[in-house]
Amino acid sequence: MNKSTISSADEIWGILKEVADGHKEAKREMEEIRASHKEDMKEIRASQKETEREIQKIGGRFNQRWGALVESLVEGKLVKIFQDQGIDITQTHTCSHSETKRWM
Repeated sequence: MNKSTISSADEIWGILKEVADGHKEAKREMEEIRASHKEDMKEIRASQKETEREIQKIGGRFNQRWGALVESLVEGKLVKIFQDQGIDITQTHTCSHSETKRWM
C-alpha cells in the first residue's frame, strides 16, 4: 500500500467514526424526546380526566339549577293556567314521588 491509500483509509475510518458518533448522539436525543413525550402525554391524560370530572360536576349543577328555574317559572302561573283551561286545581306540589303501579 502506498501512503495515499493509508491516508484515505484513515480518513474513511474517521468519517465512519463521526457518522457512528452522530448516530449514537441522535439516538440518545430521540430517546430523551420519547421519554419527555411519554411524560407529557401522561400529564395531559391526567389533566383531561380532571377536566372531564369538572365538566360533569358543573353539568350536574347546571341541570339541577335549570330544573329549579323551570319549576319556579311554571309554578307561579300553573294553577291559573289549569283553571283557565277549565281544570279545577287549587294547589301544586313539588318533588312528589309515587310508587303506584299502573294497570293497562
